[in-house]
This record gives sequence, structure tokens and C-alpha cells, in this order.
Amino acid sequence: MNRIDLNDLNPPPLVDVVGLLRTLWQRKLLILVATLSALLATVLYVQLTKPIYTADASIIIDPRDTRATTIDSVMPGIGADSAAIASQVSIIESRNLLGAVFDQMNLQNEPEFSDPGLVARLLSHVKAATPLTRDMVFDQYRNRVSVQREGLTYVIDISFKSLDPNNAAKIVNAIVERYEASLQGQNANANTQVNTMLSGKIGVLQSAVSDAERAIQDFKAQHNIFDATTGGTLQSQIDQLSTQLISAQDQANQAQGKYDQAVAAGTTPQGLMKLSALVTSAVTDALRENYNQKTAALANIEAVYGPRHPTIMSSRAEIAKLEGLMAREAERIIQELKGTRDLATGNVANLQANLDTLRQKSNQSDLAQVELRQLQRNSDAARAVLDDFLKRSAETSQLQGMQMSQVRVISGATPPVQPTWPKPALLLPVGGFLGLAAGVALALGLGAPRRKPGRSPQPQNPTPEGDGQSRSSRGRKAGPISLGSINFPQVPGNNSRAAIKAARLEICRDPEAPLARDIRQLIGQVLDQLSPHDGPQILLVTSPADGIETSLAASVLGIGLQQMRRSVLMVEIVGWSDSPPPLLLLSGERGAVSFTDPSNGLRTMVLGVNRASMGPGWADNAIRPLLIDKDVTADFLLLVGSHLTSPVLTTDLSAMSDLEIIALGAGQEFSGDTRPFADDALAPKAVMVIECAAIPPSQAVRPKLVVSNTGKQRETALSRG
Repeated sequence: MNRIDLNDLNPPPLVDVVGLLRTLWQRKLLILVATLSALLATVLYVQLTKPIYTADASIIIDPRDTRATTIDSVMPGIGADSAAIASQVSIIESRNLLGAVFDQMNLQNEPEFSDPGLVARLLSHVKAATPLTRDMVFDQYRNRVSVQREGLTYVIDISFKSLDPNNAAKIVNAIVERYEASLQGQNANANTQVNTMLSGKIGVLQSAVSDAERAIQDFKAQHNIFDATTGGTLQSQIDQLSTQLISAQDQANQAQGKYDQAVAAGTTPQGLMKLSALVTSAVTDALRENYNQKTAALANIEAVYGPRHPTIMSSRAEIAKLEGLMAREAERIIQELKGTRDLATGNVANLQANLDTLRQKSNQSDLAQVELRQLQRNSDAARAVLDDFLKRSAETSQLQGMQMSQVRVISGATPPVQPTWPKPALLLPVGGFLGLAAGVALALGLGAPRRKPGRSPQPQNPTPEGDGQSRSSRGRKAGPISLGSINFPQVPGNNSRAAIKAARLEICRDPEAPLARDIRQLIGQVLDQLSPHDGPQILLVTSPADGIETSLAASVLGIGLQQMRRSVLMVEIVGWSDSPPPLLLLSGERGAVSFTDPSNGLRTMVLGVNRASMGPGWADNAIRPLLIDKDVTADFLLLVGSHLTSPVLTTDLSAMSDLEIIALGAGQEFSGDTRPFADDALAPKAVMVIECAAIPPSQAVRPKLVVSNTGKQRETALSRG
């Protein structure tokens, strides 16, 4: 089963408030001197420091872009986003803007900024002072300018610190005016630059437009491309020739048809009769009419005369002559129709040739149109840009002086009445507090007051109510120091171990219980008697007679120190003559047995001392190894000895101890011991009263050892009666 340590369940307080307050009260004079010194230094600083005046001005950056016209401005407004407003803060505190105000007001010669300072003036007596440059003076001036934005608003605060309130106000107003002028100048410069740029570009664009239009016209002339309004385009010519070709083809077809009919009709009078239907001719009509008359007359004569009648013969001769004329006329008509046909066919061929030529030219013209359209687009684009530039140039020239500022002054700077530094109402409380803090830190840093060696407090009889003495006087007198009394809780059986356990439980349960407060007060008084040195503090706990007061007092001291986070080692010194006690049989070379006492939770070591070997310096030889042993580390070493008349308790133990505490029972008084009490080499003495019901000697602490041997392992167990 794992053992639960009560210190882990209820740890002691980290800070001993009572001890700290006691230390501060004892060094109250030091704290008072430190506080008054700080106040005096603050008053001197306030009196010697030149007052500094701060002038403030506030401006607002209006995010709205106010326009007098609908024309877009060359430089638009600042904008409403946070980055734009923060950028204006950087512009105001920029070196260029502040430098312009610095030069404008000729602040380089202002003594306030050219003063090298007290330290430089003092050093000038030792070595030659470095002459101030303009940059050095400007840096002093710039460091006094403060530009801040009020939260996430559009308001910017500008302030300046100066020894002269009037100069502070003038400089702040000059910075604001310079900032406004810089914004207006930016707008004017932007318009001027844009106009200059546009003017240079407009001339180039005009030349480009002229060259583009001239290239278009040259291209049209080179490729015989005419406007559609003139009627001379290739397409119109092609359309006309196509119409003519169709008409000529129709005429050629008609001529070919008439010619074929004429050839088919032949050159006989009957054919001529057919030809008269195709070609209208007076000769043909006359021949055809005369032939009809002659043939009719011949028919009449043949009916009257015989075939050989001269009249008939004459008529036939005339008819034959007419047939010859009609044949020649038919030949002539056929040749005429052939000529008409050939003419129509030739006309068709000519029109087709011309149409093919025009179509070829049209194809070439279409290819040229592609290049022409590209030239036209270039010309249109150049003209559009030129028109835009001309319009923008006209607009920007009219915007001069018409852009309204977005900066508006909310409150101008006025000469301040009260200085902003130094502020006595602030510095005096702060100086007093710092002095008080320094005094407290110094008092605590020095630690608790230690009693000087060779001195002991005034003798005082212990009382149950407390120590009853003033710690302001601790001279070494005839009696020991009184540490007051400790009231142990009553337990059934009046067992000392039970009393220690009950006291420890009460302390762990309630750190503010009366017993816990008494123990803290006891520890504070003990620490007041100790002087700091290297190594652990050695406390010797004894009693006038053989009783339980020694173990109770040692346990109280160990528990109290452990509650204050101090490591404690309790060393119980046991003397023997003939043979060591059973507990020390397994002590080994060191002659001691270590364990944790279950009643008080303290590391405990039982150190056996052979009375026969006790000689001068025996205590140093027996205990000194514990101080240098790396396994035995402690802040406090509690030496628990026997009663004052015991042979074990010699002057050697008192000589090596830092404080000897004599535990008294209820009603007991200390009247000295067997050792030289007035020896200054011995530890100073203190007494404390243990209030607990008397415990019979038979129930006193009797350590005993239970040893069991199980082969190779030997187990030990410590029990308390």
C-alpha cells in the first residue's frame, strides 16, 4: 500500500506573510527614508525641469469624392479604406513634409532645437563639442511631432511639443497647412502632367491617323477600288456584263434558229415563201407577189393556148427569170441570217471574255479588300484613340482649380495654457510609490534582522500568552530568549506520537488555525535569531529533564519549517556505553539509521554515540560528515539531544549549533544547566513551553527495531510506542 504524505494533501503557504510584515515593520525607518528620498528627488525634478507645452490640431479625411462636374478627375479621392487613411498618417509625418515646414519656419536657428543638452554642455568642458548639423537639429524637431489616427475613424490628430506654447501652435498649424497645400498641389501637378502628356500624344496620334487614311486611299487607287456611290465598282460592271451576256446569248440563239430555218427552207420559190415569214423584206414581198401573178397568168394562158404558144413560152421565161431572182434573194437572206448569227455569237464570246476578265479582277479585288479592311480598322482605331485623347485633354484643361480638397480642419491648434510635462499631480504619487517599493524591496532583500553574535535578548519568564518581550533589544543577558508556548491538541491516551499526528493534521487541514499561526510565529522568532551562513542552519533541541518535551518541540520546529518549504533533517543523538541499541545494529559504517518518521513526516536519522569515545570535538567528528554527505541535503539540521544533564549533551553540540532551544513542560522553569552558560562561543539559548497533558514515562518514545532475516534480504520496520 502506498503511503499518503499529509504535506502533499495540504501544502504549507508559499509566503510567510507574518514574517514579511514583521521584517517590514522592523525596517520601517529604512522604508520611510527611501520613500522621502524618492519624493524629494521628484520635487527637485519637477522644479528643475522646463515645462513642455503640447499643441494639438485635428483634421478629417472626407472619404466622399466631391465633384463640381460629372467629369472624372485625374486624381480621384483618397479613399475610404483603412490602409488609405493610415497612409495619410505616414505622409504627414514623412521627412519631406516635415522638412518643408522646418525650412519654411527657419527652425534650424531655433535655440530650442539647437540646444545640445546638459550632458553635451558638461562634456564640452572636457573635449571639443561636435558641431550640430542640420540633420541633428531636424531630428530633434521631428521627434517632437506626433501624428496619430483616432481608432478606426477618419480623424487624424497632429501634435507638437515645445517649450514655447506659441511656437507649438504655429508649428502644428504650419504642418496642417503644408499638408493641405501638398494635396492641392498634387491635384494641380497631376492635371498639368496629364495635359502635357496628352498634348504630346495628340500630335503623334494625328500624324498616325493621317498616315492611315492616306494609306487607305493609295491602296484603293492601286487596286482600282471605288466607292459604291460612284457606280464604277467591279461588281456593278460584272452585273451589267452578265445582263448583256444573257441578252446577247438570247439574240445569238434566235439568230441561230432563223439561220437554221432559212437553210432548211432552201432557195426555191417555196423556200423564199418560208423565208418571208422569218425576214421581212420589200424585195421578197415584190418578188413573191410578182411570181404569184406570173404563175396565175401562166395558168390562165395555158388553159387558152397550147404549151408551145409563144405567149406561154414568154410567160414561162419570165417565171423562170423570177425564180432565179427569188433564188438569189433566198441566198442573200440566208447569208444575212448567217451574218446576224455570227455577229450575235461573236458578241456573246466578247461579253463572256469581258465577264471572265472582270470576275478575275473581282477575285483580286476581294483579296485587296481584306488588306483594305485591316487598313480601315487601323485607321478607325487610331481615330478613336485620337478622339478620346482630344476629349480628355479638353476635360483636364477645364479641371484646373475645380477639384475640392478632401481634408477638412476640425480644430486648429491654439497655444496651450497648461504644460503637459512635468505633471506634479502624477509624478509625486508615482515617485512616492516607487520610493516605497524600493524601500520595501531593499528591506526584504536584506532579509530578516539577525541577532549579532555574542548578544542575547533580555531575560523573560515564559508565559502561555506569548513571548512577552520586545525584539528590538536582544542583548546577551543572564537568561535565554522566550519563544512563547505551543498548545498541543489533547488525544486519548496522552500519547506523544498521537499528539504530534493530531497537531500535523490540524495544521494541514486549516493553515489559519491557532496552532498553525502559533507555529508560524515560533518559526519567525527562530529565524530572527539565526545569522545567514553557508551550509544548513543547526538547531539543538534539549529539555531540562528527561521527558517528551524534546521530541514534541523538535517535531513542532520541523513541521513549521517544512510548511515554509524548507528541507529539514532531524538527527536524534543516542548515547550508549556497552553495546549499541538494537536500532543501530544495521547502521553500517556511518553509525546512523535513516527513515521517515510517520508521526511528523520528517526525515529522521538516529545517530549512535559511544560514550567511551566521547572526547574533545567528538560532536564535530560525528556530525560534520552529515554536512558534506551528498545524500544528506537539508536547509535545517535539528539535533535532538537528551536532557541537559545527560552525558551525551556536551558543550561541543552547543558550540557547533546556531541556536539551542530548551523545551519546557507546563509549569516548568529554566534555571540554568551544567554547562558554562556564559560562554560566548556557545549557541544562544531560547526556551519554549510545550502545553500538553503529562504522559507517564512508560509511554514515552521508545524506538525499537524489528529485524527479520529471509535469506539474502533483511527487512527493518520502525514502530513507536
